[in-house]
Amino acid sequence: MRTLPLLAALTLAAAAVLPCAAPAGADGDSVRLDIGEAPGGHVRAEARWAGDRAPVVDGLDGTLAATAPDGRSAGPWRLVGLPDRPGTYTTREALPSGHWRISVGCSQPARGRGVRELDVDGRAFTEGPVAPQLAVPLGAVASGAAHETTDEATTWAAIGTAAAAVLLVATGLWMRRRPPW
Repeated sequence: MRTLPLLAALTLAAAAVLPCAAPAGADGDSVRLDIGEAPGGHVRAEARWAGDRAPVVDGLDGTLAATAPDGRSAGPWRLVGLPDRPGTYTTREALPSGHWRISVGCSQPARGRGVRELDVDGRAFTEGPVAPQLAVPLGAVASGAAHETTDEATTWAAIGTAAAAVLLVATGLWMRRRPPW
């Protein structure tokens, strides 16, 4: 009857592994959207997980809309990722100069919303080309960008998973060598 204690020990060891093996994307249940600068009228929004503030680098499905005090409105426009700034999103369209109340929202990978009043200078951005950076499809932030950043939570999850796997194997070997009960 050695099989029953061995199965019980392996089940307990597997239960220890499961909490450590949570996907790296499970950073929280909501996205925090902070509205920042607007070079050349292209408003930028930084998307971070509300729980650990890690950047949201994949699968953001979001929009931007704006209203001015004089009744003008713009959007909703789709947010696209900036390849050189992981977790930062903007629009292909540019707001004209003026004072705007800007709201951004997303539904994927989790719900999020941000609102801010901002003075926009819609003149051409002179520090570098904007259009080529905006030609990146949604969710396709520069292929290596997501892998270049390693947040602390992901590192600890990997260490925990490795330790639990070692514990599982050691428990199995120990139970196999013990005399029957």
